[in-house]
Amino acid sequence: MRIKDIGEIRLIKRAAGDFRLDRSVVKGSGDDTAVIRWAKNKYLLFTCDMSIEDVHFKLGEATPFQIGWKALGRNISDIAAMGGVSRYALVSIGINPDLPVSFLNGICKGMKTLADKFNINIVGGDMARSKKLVIDISLIGVTPRLNEARKLVKEFKINSMIDISDGLVLDLWRILNASKAGARIYQNTIPLSKDADSFEKAVYEGEDFELLFTMNAKEAKRYFRTALAKMETPVTLIGEIMPRRFGYKLIDKAGRISPLKAKGFLHF
Repeated sequence: MRIKDIGEIRLIKRAAGDFRLDRSVVKGSGDDTAVIRWAKNKYLLFTCDMSIEDVHFKLGEATPFQIGWKALGRNISDIAAMGGVSRYALVSIGINPDLPVSFLNGICKGMKTLADKFNINIVGGDMARSKKLVIDISLIGVTPRLNEARKLVKEFKINSMIDISDGLVLDLWRILNASKAGARIYQNTIPLSKDADSFEKAVYEGEDFELLFTMNAKEAKRYFRTALAKMETPVTLIGEIMPRRFGYKLIDKAGRISPLKAKGFLHF
């Protein structure tokens, strides 16, 4: 059996099954960000993400500055989805030695600009020769986060939150799977960007880096009554969490109900 025959989700579960975790680990492998208890009522958030040439970007389509910005931004988004503030980063880069020094300088400038914006310390890393450009960043954060998530976590009881990196349908399924719940989402409520030329692309393609969160009905009513106007970022109600037996369903514009499959961007 080959890795691509198993698929990314099953592969992660299979690989993580043998990892030893002690009582300090509140949440380990299986989520985008690990949660570690390091003192009484205090937690560390720990995440890592790779950005790989021809998988996450193409050299002819993205500038070095954009590549560096995106590489760090993916990690910040993961910490943010846990309601955390990003603090310390390690950066490892595999790079073709034939590239000009100015190219690497551009990558570093992109990361530095974003790190300065969010007061993140880049404290070290590693560098190696590689045929294709690979950037692997590990980031440590503490609760809570960026403006939107910080306001949500501080003022409301949030049941779950994730950043949409692999597509709305797949990342919501991850919440449902972890919570042993079902859901229904409404096609006519899902916002479409100008770059999404179809509903399918909007819900199945990744790298939106929007926050997807759930709260109970009472909190949701309070939120939309008191907080929506104060949020600089638009928030849209797209569906309801249901009992697990209901399954995972889409209600289309005509009111028809159809099952949703947990698909989105997966590496294999």
